[in-house]
Amino acid sequence: MSKDRETFRQRLVDHEPIMGTFIKTPSPIMAEVLGLSDLDVIAVDAEHAPFGHLESDLCIGAFRAAGMPSLVRVADDTATSLRNALDSGAN
Repeated sequence: MSKDRETFRQRLVDHEPIMGTFIKTPSPIMAEVLGLSDLDVIAVDAEHAPFGHLESDLCIGAFRAAGMPSLVRVADDTATSLRNALDSGAN
């Protein structure tokens, strides 16, 4: 199954089933392992786990290197939090 960003977005638009999980451990090593899994997407839980900007950036970078689409549950709805997630490369 293809994991590229455009395929992921199209599957969302088409209302296809998507299988994913949250990562709550701010570790790029854990992100790398999850990035190589058969899941369709990983969500970084920056709202309920100790993710700072650096940790989010490192984990999202590991997901991008593995071709795994990633989402971020931001800690709050400020423009800064949203921009940081998008600047890190989250889908």
